[in-house]
Amino acid sequence: MYELRSVTKRYSRGKDTVDALAGVDLTIADGDRLVIQGPTGGGKST
Repeated sequence: MYELRSVTKRYSRGKDTVDALAGVDLTIADGDRLVIQGPTGGGKST
């Protein structure tokens, strides 16, 4: 099992600051599958 608590990721985009994740909690049980999808440049690989 994987557990993530209060995950935050912020990055700069030009003069702006982007909160890609803010206070995210996630639990992934053994055998579960996870898909991360979103637009190009949306921070999926961050």
